[in-house]
This record gives sequence, C-alpha cells and structure tokens, in this order.
Amino acid sequence: YATNIVQVTIPNTVTTIGENNNNSYGSFQECAKLNKVIFQDDSKLTIIGSSTFQGCTALKSINIPPTVTHIGHSGFKQAGLTSITIPPSVSELSAYAFMNCVDLETVTFEGNSALSDVNTYVFNGCTNLKTIYATSTTLNKWNIDPGPKKSFGGVEGVTIVLITKTVTISGTGTLTQDIVTSNINNININNTTPISVVIEGFKEIDETAFQNAQNLVQVTIPNTVTTI
Repeated sequence: YATNIVQVTIPNTVTTIGENNNNSYGSFQECAKLNKVIFQDDSKLTIIGSSTFQGCTALKSINIPPTVTHIGHSGFKQAGLTSITIPPSVSELSAYAFMNCVDLETVTFEGNSALSDVNTYVFNGCTNLKTIYATSTTLNKWNIDPGPKKSFGGVEGVTIVLITKTVTISGTGTLTQDIVTSNINNININNTTPISVVIEGFKEIDETAFQNAQNLVQVTIPNTVTTI
C-alpha cells in the first residue's frame, strides 16, 4: 500500500476506480494518511469499486461526483468520514459500503435517489450514525416513513429526517452570509425545518457564508466555484 499518500486528484477522464469484485484490493485501500480526494470538474466517474477507500481513516469528507452510479462492496469501509452525501445518480450501493465508519454521524440521500432500497448491511458497524436525511420522493420509493427507526442499513436507533425545502441561490462573484440569510428568510424557513441549498453561478464562497444556517443539511456546489 502507498501508505504516505495524503492527497489525490482524480482526472475527469477516469470512469472507474478499482474493480467491482468483492475479493479485490482497493486502489487506495489502507492509505491511512489520505485526507483529501479531489475530483476534477466535469468528472465522468461512474464506479467507485470494491474497497477503494477502505481504511482511509484520515479521510473525513469526500464529494462524490454526480455521475457515480455504483459504490462497491466495502468501498469506504473503516474510512474516517463524519458525514456523506449520496448523489441521486447512485443506483447500486453495495453491502458493507460504509461498514465500521465509526465517526460517521449523518448521511444524506440527495434528490430523487436512483436506489430502489438500501442494503441491510450498508452502514453495519457505524456506531455513531444517528441521522439519515432524504426527500419525500426517495422515502416513498423505499416505502419508509420519516422518524425514529429500530434499524436502517444495519444500524440501530437512527432517525430518518425529511428534507422538506430546497433553496436555490443564484448569483455572481462571492456568496456571503448576507446572501444566504436573505434567501433562507425569504421563504420563511423555521428553525427546525431541514433544508437543502443549491448554489448556481458563484465563483467564490466566503468562509462564513453558512455560519448561522443551523438547519442546513445539504449544499450542492457547482463547478463554477474556484475558492471556498
């Protein structure tokens, strides 16, 4: 294993990382120091293969490209993720994909998920996972109601929270806290309603842009943004 890798950039020409084989070693498996994965703009990635980021304990976050359709067996097993957003393009989320991600606290299923259901063992061993966010369209497809669940994806005691509002913020230049606050207040979102924000057009996002957005659970950032 290349155990000293700390950052990797995946070119937008790459369509598959690793193999879709439960017994194969992952491309970055056990790269324990890897803490940043960058996908180039206009990524064409469709498959994150088996065990690709298994054991990447320093990897706290990753933005999965919206082109990905498959996340393989143990793809992020024992990674250091604290939260993860599954894009709606993902139609196959294999068993143990996030197994034993003990720091994982929240999972968001973005938009109208292509998943027909969630595998029983996807989040097995994620002992700190407490909240799953999803839209009504997705939950209806899965025939699941929001609220506390005895078990979901192999985890006991999780709560499924309905994302009820989506705010699209369009503009140019820099997205600031004032712009975010103004857009959120304009649709009268209360303090307990989980919201999703879609950003369009901006080139920069100020470091305090979302400082007071306490009910924000999901942000979609476009490839026009160059600085955060």
